[in-house]
Amino acid sequence: MQAVANPIAERISLISVSSTMKVAAEAERLRAEGADIVDFGAGEPDFPTPANIKQAAVRALDENFTKYTAVSGTAELKRAVCEYHARHFGTAYQPAECLITVGGKHIIFNATQALVNPGDEVVIPVPYWVTYKDVVNYAGGQCVFVDTDEDQGFTLTASMIEPHLTSRTKMVLLNSPCNPSGAVLDPAEFEKI
Repeated sequence: MQAVANPIAERISLISVSSTMKVAAEAERLRAEGADIVDFGAGEPDFPTPANIKQAAVRALDENFTKYTAVSGTAELKRAVCEYHARHFGTAYQPAECLITVGGKHIIFNATQALVNPGDEVVIPVPYWVTYKDVVNYAGGQCVFVDTDEDQGFTLTASMIEPHLTSRTKMVLLNSPCNPSGAVLDPAEFEKI
């Protein structure tokens, strides 16, 4: 019996090859050829995982804390996150409002897939993290790009976003400090947005 090829779903073609991973692969190739490379592609720190974090991981393994946990995170971790956020940012979030994920890309993907329907518009300031466009495309949404200016420090304001808002706008994707520009949203502008 001959094996039948199982084609990959068409929607996977909506996700482009990661520019970040292309840069990492090229850096690794050059390193293998003997070049002294500092790779800024993946945005990873240039230091090892801190000892207290490694020790906590070992302790968790030693205590057999190795089973599935609640999908949204353990109650203890969610409380700790809310307390940290309150202490550092003056907020009053409750654990029920806190969601723990495996990382930024994971929550952005999940939130976009849960909120964006085909044809919905998502406003994205430029420059943007390369993942944003692919995640919106995968959901069937339309990217609406808002240019920022390097001479202005890539500053984003509500008045820059406003002309791009329509009845089809479902989401505005923001992060501060911005990846990749490093621009930080002014708190008053963030409130206006």
